[in-house]
Amino acid sequence: MSLEAKTTIFKKDKNNNLSAKECDTFVKNYKDFTKGVISKITNPKTNKPLNDNDRIKYIYDKCKQKLGIRDSKSPKSKSKSKSSDSGDNEIILDSYEKVKDIIYIPFNTLQKNKQLIASLFTKPISYDIGLGKTERIPL
Repeated sequence: MSLEAKTTIFKKDKNNNLSAKECDTFVKNYKDFTKGVISKITNPKTNKPLNDNDRIKYIYDKCKQKLGIRDSKSPKSKSKSKSSDSGDNEIILDSYEKVKDIIYIPFNTLQKNKQLIASLFTKPISYDIGLGKTERIPL
């Protein structure tokens, strides 16, 4: 489905129209979500987890408008994504223990996995992105 079609659907969904208080909560959760502090983001109106990244971004943009938040970090975040795409954020596998820890990721707790993912990379990375990169390691 195209982004334009999704946007039309998002506009019609009343659960995406948050109050100022709900927007404030959503923006805080969104920042924690992008930093990898939390693994899921919920809609404050419905208290249900949001899985669609386009919907999350749409609600975040609407909340920024409602709260009058300016996007001062936009150029900075673009440069981060370029650097992580270019391979600057390499996985550090300097010991057998780290390889063994990666193998046991499905059996660990979320907190332990977050610590492991953070220790594997040269730069800070969100849990979901780091987990995706570790899944592509040829073992």
